[in-house]
Amino acid sequence: MTKILLSLALTVTMYAECTQSQYNNAIHIWGNSIHKKGTQKRNLLTKADNACPNIPIVLLDLKILEAEHNSSSNMDTFKNLKNLSNTLYIDDTERQIKHKYNTAIIINVLWLNYLEKQEAKLASQKGLDTTEIVTYQKWIKQLKSKRSTDDILKAISTIGGLYKADLLFDKNKFKIKNKPLAQDIISTIHAELKNNKDALFGLEGGASSEGNAAYNNTLSKNRAKSLKSMILNQHPQYKNNIKVFAAGESQLVCEAGLLPEINPQGEYQCITKEDREKSRRVSIRRVK
Repeated sequence: MTKILLSLALTVTMYAECTQSQYNNAIHIWGNSIHKKGTQKRNLLTKADNACPNIPIVLLDLKILEAEHNSSSNMDTFKNLKNLSNTLYIDDTERQIKHKYNTAIIINVLWLNYLEKQEAKLASQKGLDTTEIVTYQKWIKQLKSKRSTDDILKAISTIGGLYKADLLFDKNKFKIKNKPLAQDIISTIHAELKNNKDALFGLEGGASSEGNAAYNNTLSKNRAKSLKSMILNQHPQYKNNIKVFAAGESQLVCEAGLLPEINPQGEYQCITKEDREKSRRVSIRRVK
């Protein structure tokens, strides 16, 4: 496992000794490991590293696996993993790019689980100074916010990617209720547009099935416009990178596994109050 301990801030030159065929084989094996767990995942990653040593994304996955199963993992472990993930060199392929965003989410989940366990452990100790617990709670809050940003980034990092934001609205209203999530979306879109000034995002407003279709169409577009206004208030230079669309009641959000029902007027509808609330939303789609 000594290779696992090598620095992951590597460049392509560090595995230049591999032939193209060896590299392709290693990446193929690595790809097979992505959705595996435990020993099976470790064996595939080790096999990939043997096929072509020091491919950064392979080594990062090995280190994440090690942290996940190592009882001595601590704050420094997860901070180091985060830094390695942020500076990771990868080949410009869609699968590796997507996986880089996935690793950021995985690291945050592991880190969050660790912090929550530490918080619970401290809280169980009688007479303990609560200052340390408050510190853990602050870190947990920050990580939960960062996890939301990672989810957005993962969804919109590729053309066609869709993020169904829980930017919910009151009935017949188009004022955004949860501003912190809206800010996460704005920050993430800004980060993407800094790296790709030609990127194009579509904001798709949605509505529940209550009311007539024409009214809901207008209402849903106004909801999308609300988010666009927030974006342009902070970053007016992106006015040509943001388009708004009206999904109306065509994209209803119903309970998991359930399709919208058809009412006596022949229109689709969700059957619960919670479903109707979830359908009043804005989704973000990467168009270009």
